Amino acid sequence: MSKIDQLEKALKSLKNFEGTSPTIYRDRDYSNQLVLSAEECDGFADYYGEFCGGYPYIAPEIEAAAEKLGFYFEWEHAGALIAYEI
Repeated sequence: MSKIDQLEKALKSLKNFEGTSPTIYRDRDYSNQLVLSAEECDGFADYYGEFCGGYPYIAPEIEAAAEKLGFYFEWEHAGALIAYEI
């Protein structure tokens, strides 16, 4: 299993206050990069701070999972973050 596959699996195992996982997908246009949606109001990422009390916000458990596997997230735009390998 590749490192990006491991990151995807780790993120899918996370749950928010409603018991749902972050919305993630593979962006085939960008070399199969992993994208984390910030448009779901699920508490995992919020660029404008409307729901998470500060901006831009990435949930600590998202950052920890990425760092553990050698990745970090950067904002692609206000609605999405992309995982980059360190």
